[in-house]
Amino acid sequence: GQAIDIDDIYGFKTNAEMFNYIKENLEFDTIIWEFGDSINPDWVHLSYVSESVSYGVTNSNRNRILKAVRDKGKTQYIDITDITNI
Repeated sequence: GQAIDIDDIYGFKTNAEMFNYIKENLEFDTIIWEFGDSINPDWVHLSYVSESVSYGVTNSNRNRILKAVRDKGKTQYIDITDITNI
């Protein structure tokens, strides 16, 4: 219940614009540039973790940025957290 797939809002914002806005302005656990190309993902996956303490461990958002790609028919996730441009 703490994740969503976002697809472009026709005539308003592209998936790339939404991805970059979220990346630059919002708190999140993980955001994924889902497939597509270097200009626009097919959709954006976003997850968020409500801060909580469980068994003495504090859960908080990691701000991970990933890119989903297909390699030999399998989905691979590339960590692009430290890359400024997709």
